[in-house]
Amino acid sequence: MPLTIPVKVVKIGNSLRMTIPKPVAQALGIKEGDVLDVGLTNGSMMVKRTDSKERIDTILGIEKKPSKQ
Repeated sequence: MPLTIPVKVVKIGNSLRMTIPKPVAQALGIKEGDVLDVGLTNGSMMVKRTDSKERIDTILGIEKKPSKQ
């Protein structure tokens, strides 16, 4: 059976925010500091965890510093 929990959207500054209910976070293994991909598919919002720190660095425009050898 699908898990459906209503959440309220709140305005914080110029953004709209919602919280991830604890049962959903636990079911997906989401924890504080995780990077999530958010997308749209057929009029629905899809959220999934990504394990790639490089992906968020690319999105934010953070360049990798060459390692000292």
